[in-house]
Amino acid sequence: MLRGIIFDLGNTLIHFTGDWNAVLEESWQVLAEYLIVQGFDFEKDVFINTFRELFESRYYERSVDHIEQPTIELLRQVMLRLGYETLQKVELEKAIEEFYRVSEAHWSTRAVVSSTLDDLKSEGLRMALISNAGDASNVKRLLDKGQLKGYFDPILVSADEGIRKPHVALYKKVLQEWGLKAQEVVMIGDSLMEDILGAQRSGVHHIWMKEHVDTAQNHDLSMQIRPEAVAKKFQEIPGIIHEMNEEA
Repeated sequence: MLRGIIFDLGNTLIHFTGDWNAVLEESWQVLAEYLIVQGFDFEKDVFINTFRELFESRYYERSVDHIEQPTIELLRQVMLRLGYETLQKVELEKAIEEFYRVSEAHWSTRAVVSSTLDDLKSEGLRMALISNAGDASNVKRLLDKGQLKGYFDPILVSADEGIRKPHVALYKKVLQEWGLKAQEVVMIGDSLMEDILGAQRSGVHHIWMKEHVDTAQNHDLSMQIRPEAVAKKFQEIPGIIHEMNEEA
């Protein structure tokens, strides 16, 4: 019998609208301009190119080693390369907030998500969140924006945990906090590599949230990582969970 649900955040509970690469480029522009206004003396293009190079390098590495390096640390490394060795944490945090402000405007949620979560909560199911994200404050703001924060306990963000899904330790941490067995919990997420594979390795049931994930990576993996169940719409989740419980 399922007693708990672990949710992913991006493209599961919230949906990104817009062109990601264009938004990322704008984010770097905004960050560079913010720092220049704050009195930092560097060439804008040099800063952006340095940040882009480091960001893209780490983006690949973390998909292999599943280690999360917070975005604030990437910024610290960029500034160090530009000659700024001693920066206050508050300076970096404010700059990172400006960086994420651009992308946060493109994330949204729908009423059906809250209503479905209400249905699941009313059935006595516990709900947690595990999000692969480079900044925990960014996740908090996105949850607040979607009025979703109150549904989940615990909330694990890779930027705080130091590791990313599919690392088994993240799933085990939720199980330990809840005092539940793996077979009593289901993971729901959009990424076959991160959410579904992590659940499989942890012995947790899993539902692939396919609504917003028609991606090349998922197509490539669909024959290797086979989800236990597939939800084409978020509102299908309660019915799938009922079916899982009937089959148990």
